[in-house]
Amino acid sequence: MNDPTPVRAVNCTQCGAPLKLHGGHRVRSLSCGSCGSVLDTKDEYQVVKQFADIQRPQMPLELGMQGKLKGIAFTIIGVVQYRDSEGYSWFEYQIFSPTHGYHWLVFSEGHFVFSRRVREIVDLSLIQKTTFKAKGMTFKVYESYEASVYFVEGELTYVAEVGNRVAVTEGICPPYNFSRERSDTEEEFQFGEYLDPSEVYRAFGIDEIPRSPRSVHACQPYIAKPSSVSFSRMARWFAIPTVIIAIAIAMFGGGSNLLDRQFNAQQMFDGTYSDEFTVSGVDSAMALKLSSNVSNAWSWYDISIVKGEHPIATLSKGISYYHGVEGGESWREGSQSTQAYFTLADPGTYRFYIEGTGGTGERGSKPQNKGVRFQLYEDVIVSRYFFILALICIVAALWEPIVRYRFEAKRWAPVLEDDDE
Repeated sequence: MNDPTPVRAVNCTQCGAPLKLHGGHRVRSLSCGSCGSVLDTKDEYQVVKQFADIQRPQMPLELGMQGKLKGIAFTIIGVVQYRDSEGYSWFEYQIFSPTHGYHWLVFSEGHFVFSRRVREIVDLSLIQKTTFKAKGMTFKVYESYEASVYFVEGELTYVAEVGNRVAVTEGICPPYNFSRERSDTEEEFQFGEYLDPSEVYRAFGIDEIPRSPRSVHACQPYIAKPSSVSFSRMARWFAIPTVIIAIAIAMFGGGSNLLDRQFNAQQMFDGTYSDEFTVSGVDSAMALKLSSNVSNAWSWYDISIVKGEHPIATLSKGISYYHGVEGGESWREGSQSTQAYFTLADPGTYRFYIEGTGGTGERGSKPQNKGVRFQLYEDVIVSRYFFILALICIVAALWEPIVRYRFEAKRWAPVLEDDDE
């Protein structure tokens, strides 16, 4: 794109390196990237200070680049690199438009914030998440920190020197931020807006777009994917009905009782038949519940389903229950009951043949003298599948809010971790 400002050039009065000038009449200093000299633009570019042996850092944008931000043509005229006490650094580019004046484009860990100085004075608290009003919006205090100038190059509207310190308090109302910056000589307020990094790179003619930032910026807005919103919204319509159905099945889907018989331990170990029971339906869903008050013991039951004199199916189920106290804390594992589900294809009269065994302790020994209770139900609806479906619907309904919550957690994690330390 065409350069929105006429380009002039001067030579560094310290080292003679050519320096291009893009800024307007409010430029106060010019820093030479070759020798580290800070030149006073209001005093015939005399050297104000020189900072030798300063390495020029790698930067995503360069001085002199032109691009349109928010529909306004800007030129990058200067850059300041800051670094805080923890070694975290970022770049603040001074950008200039002949029609809209001076703004800042802040680059931090792959993120960009477009900001400008404002005259609105706000009393900011240092307490995190305290709210305040600015620009007609409600902001939350994000963090307060101190930083030092680490590198300077190009034209600036003030004299910046390596080592200058600034105290910053930043508030956020995504996609906006509002900050107060205090130095030894002045206090400024900045109002900024988060910009999509890919849009910034395209605006300045950079074809190779870096990978998306892994971190969440303080004022980065949460943008929900349309697919996630639609998915969660649709799932909400199904979540409540499936929960109601699952509860109803759990309460009323237990079927009709066909058999309720208690067998003593000796009967189990010798082998015995149950009473006969009559199944009336075709492909009837059956549920057999076994319960025994074993304690620190196990029992195992081999069960045959008999029609007439012939077994038509077999199944095996075990019960084990252990408990105790260890290290002053009680513990338990296992259960004193179990159940099995099966289907009987044909109506008719059936009975069980049961053989059992068991033991105590981990390695087993003499079986406990504990009987077992048999309860059989017909036309059972297994509720756990409906509860699984209900759980899936609930998770799906909450998916988008969960993603939003995780996004906000990532936003606040860096500063909350600092406070914990």
